[in-house]
Amino acid sequence: MCHANTLVSVGLPVRNGAERMESAVMSVLNQDHANMELVICDNASTDGTEDLCRSLAAQDSRIVYHRHPQNVGLFNNFLSVLRMANGTFF
Repeated sequence: MCHANTLVSVGLPVRNGAERMESAVMSVLNQDHANMELVICDNASTDGTEDLCRSLAAQDSRIVYHRHPQNVGLFNNFLSVLRMANGTFF
């Protein structure tokens, strides 16, 4: 069974991760599977995470960015990433 065209979702929950986000995002996007999406859920960050993620999403259509207006907690942010994912594999 070949899965070359199957959508793979990668989830990235984050809160105040501006300093390390770009390298994490680039690491995911540099994978060799062509059909992928990167779902980023920002848990009401108070640093530059929102601006960075919006900028990265504007540059690459594989990035799906969602920002919670209030801190929903670690567990709920992880669940949000999973719920927003559209891929056959996560």
